[in-house]
Order: sequence, then structure tokens, then C-alpha cells
Amino acid sequence: MDNLKTCPNCKRMVDENATFCPNCGASLAPAGQQQGDQYQAPPQESNQRQWQAPGMQPGPRDASPEGMIREAAQMRGSTDEVLNELWAFIPLISVILVIAVSGSLYLVTTDPVVSSGISLGIAFVAQILIVILIYKLFNRNNLHNRREMMLRAAIVDLMKKNAAEKGISQAIASQVQTMESINYESRSYEPERSAALWAILPIIPVVGWIFGLIALYYLTSYPPGHDRRWHAFTQQTQYAGSQLGMNLMLPSWRSLPERSFIIYFILTIVTLGIFMIYWYYVLIKDMNEHYRSQWQFEDQLLREIQ
Repeated sequence: MDNLKTCPNCKRMVDENATFCPNCGASLAPAGQQQGDQYQAPPQESNQRQWQAPGMQPGPRDASPEGMIREAAQMRGSTDEVLNELWAFIPLISVILVIAVSGSLYLVTTDPVVSSGISLGIAFVAQILIVILIYKLFNRNNLHNRREMMLRAAIVDLMKKNAAEKGISQAIASQVQTMESINYESRSYEPERSAALWAILPIIPVVGWIFGLIALYYLTSYPPGHDRRWHAFTQQTQYAGSQLGMNLMLPSWRSLPERSFIIYFILTIVTLGIFMIYWYYVLIKDMNEHYRSQWQFEDQLLREIQ
């Protein structure tokens, strides 16, 4: 009994060196060392919290869970780019442009050097449009990943903080542990890929098409897995939040459908490339839907922490 002390909140006996009660989460630090909250953010989250989205003004930051959630929500405009689905027609427009210009040149000039030079110039412009599209797809995935990583960590911290204040940390321990596991899994399975690199590699002569297929594989496999993990995370957030008196409802329980890279690749070959339009269309549409659904959940969360 000499090495134990009583938790002032739940009256359980705990180790005398403990700073937080393992039963209820209440702070056991001496009065002079206690802070306003009975919660301290895990030190391992500090590095990711230094990231700010491009275009945001640097300055003093509210490092509380509520402050980080608000900041993550404010980043939407610079990280979650909702692309127009018409971007999916870029490959088709590029091909039509090359064919149309090349055909017109033969009617205008008989100089093969001039016509070939102009055709190559148009083909280069068409290729640049595709490079821009691939860059946009990779870049928005990267920026959104960073924002969501910060958001998930802030939500976990919020649940821990509120549970500690209410003395019910054990009641939501299972949900919080699952949320942390999902957050860790997301970092492992969703590595950041250089948007500039994967946009340029497909235009390398001879071997570029191989890199183009790899880029399409990454872009195709990312949305459903990412959305599935976010849904699992928000479900646990809803369960934990309900025990903390928070009214959080998922906009939809339906996650994004799986897209088969192999089937899409075969269909692209069979249709002589026409299916590529639909392929790019779903790559754009799926992430657009993910953003909109996530924003609805974030808006509910923001109302709860006002």
C-alpha cells in the first residue's frame, strides 16, 4: 500500500508515480503542475502539426484539439481540389487535336518539314495537358492526405481530452484505440508520391508507357482504400462521440467502390483507348465525392466544438 495513492476522481488505487489515472484518465499530477485541461497531446503528434497548407498565413497557432480541427477545416480550399469531370476528356481532346491539325496541314502546305514540325508541336502540347492532369491527381491526393492526417490526430486528441474531463476514458478506450490504429495504418498504406515525378515519367521515350501504367495503378487503388479507412475512422468517432454527448452522424455508410486496374486496362485495350475517358472520369469523380462527404462530417464536428 505504500506505493499506491487514491485517484481523487474515481477513488481507485493507482501507482503513486502515475500522472494520469489508468481507470478514468483524470490527472494525478500535483496541483502546481496541473494545467487547465486534464489532457496533454501525445508528443509523437507534434511533428505533423507543424505542416500548413500552401497559401495559409503563418502565425500563432491554437494547438488545442479544437484549434487543430478548425485549422484542418480551413485548409480545404487549398488541399481538397474538386476537379471538373471534363478533365477526363483531356486524353481524347489531345488525340483529336493532333489528328485534326495534322490533317489540316496536308491541305495547307506541302512542305513535310513544316507540317512535321507543327504536328510535333501540337503533340507536345497535347502531352503537356495529360501531364498536368496526372500531376493534379497525384498532388491533390498528397495534400489531402496531409490535411486528413492532421485532422485525424486532432479528433483522437479531442476524444481523449473530453473523456478525461468527464472521467470516462475507459468507456471509449476501445474506440480510441481503433481510431489510433486506423490512423497508423493510413500512414503506412498511403505514402506520399511525388506528383511532379509521376507526371513526367510517363512521357519518357520508349519506357514511358510502363511508368504511365504504374501511375494509373497508384491512382486507381488509392481512392477506395483511403475512403474505406476514413469511413472506419469516422464510425469509431461517432461511437465515441455519442458517449461524450456529441451528435455526429455519418453522411453515408457507403464507401467508394473498388476499381479493378486489370479490368480497366483490358477494357482500354479492347476499346482502342476510348475507355480511358471513363477511367480518368472515375478517378476524378471518386475523390470529389470523398471530399464532399468528409466536409459534411467535419461541419458537424465543428458545430459540436463551438
